[in-house]
Amino acid sequence: MSSDKQFDVPKNPGKRGEAWDGFGIAWQEYAQAQFEMHDDYSLFDVSEGRDQGAVNGPQIAAAGAGQREGISKRKKRQLATQRALSKAQEDPRLRRMIINLAPGDNATNDAAGDGVMVAEHGSFSCESVARR
Repeated sequence: MSSDKQFDVPKNPGKRGEAWDGFGIAWQEYAQAQFEMHDDYSLFDVSEGRDQGAVNGPQIAAAGAGQREGISKRKKRQLATQRALSKAQEDPRLRRMIINLAPGDNATNDAAGDGVMVAEHGSFSCESVARR
């Protein structure tokens, strides 16, 4: 993933309205440029549920090395997104809530039955954090 020194994680003051809208734009700009090494999906793809293995993304291979690689990459993307979103929170309650989300928190599993971090009805997203 790109260094945080290159692009600062945008801050979310935890307030609705213009502050939230501003964070949403800043998050999109930041996350679209963040990729894990040798991965084609950005952190924004994860937050929108469009990365491989997500509800609205391409499926992970059903077996073999492709499955292991797909699951491994997805877990790394999920954790990198969780880290970036937790660093973005100025409200300690929101930060703690994000940190406490564990992979597989809602019984959504990938093809191998390994849990992946999901919040509400899709991949972990900044919008679902705002609703909580």
